[in-house]
Amino acid sequence: MITRGAGDRVKEKVSLLARGIFEYENPEIVVSEENIDIKVEAGKLYEGSFEVNSINGLEIRTKIFSSHKLMKLKSNDFINTSIHVAYTFDA
Repeated sequence: MITRGAGDRVKEKVSLLARGIFEYENPEIVVSEENIDIKVEAGKLYEGSFEVNSINGLEIRTKIFSSHKLMKLKSNDFINTSIHVAYTFDA
């Protein structure tokens, strides 16, 4: 029985990339909060967070933005298999 060595696998991968064939898997994610519904009194600050996790163990690379001008994210660039997204809502 002939087995392929690591060098053969690398050559095959380089050949595929050179031909424009990119094979990769996407992370399967679950988000702890489907919606964020907040009621905040004017002049008050609300702090919250949610989790984004990869259930297949692949790294998540993402930027997260809010569509509401009063919601600010503590950070919006993430690379990890488990992400903690903290935010503030300044009414």
